[in-house]
Amino acid sequence: MKMIKNGLFACVCSLVVFLLPAGISANEVSLTNEDNGKTVSLHTGDTLVINLRGNITTGYSWNVVEPQPSMLTVLGKLYRQYVPDPHRPGVCGSPGTFIFRFQAASVGSSELAFAYARCWEKNIPPTQTFKISLVIE
Repeated sequence: MKMIKNGLFACVCSLVVFLLPAGISANEVSLTNEDNGKTVSLHTGDTLVINLRGNITTGYSWNVVEPQPSMLTVLGKLYRQYVPDPHRPGVCGSPGTFIFRFQAASVGSSELAFAYARCWEKNIPPTQTFKISLVIE
């Protein structure tokens, strides 16, 4: 009986040690167009995912308005990804979502802004903007 208790105790301890790092891992904060104008609090190491609706087939795209805050780092080789909505084969002009992924790299506060515009229309204001205030602790 004592051997079973010791075995069970060792198993539980191993499980706690294995799962403990998962409990203290960084969070992922996901935002959409509806979060425009909000203040977002992050901790260093957290992932910030911005999901903005758009339609790349119109020539419009979402882009970060420079400068990107230095306290954020871009995650992955493609910091911007476009995922079209499901649509019937052969249908052109389907809307979708532009996805941006950042990691909170250092403590500070700043704004992060995006513009929805056509890159060749230099003197025309964007049709939409998205801006959040960031506080990284």
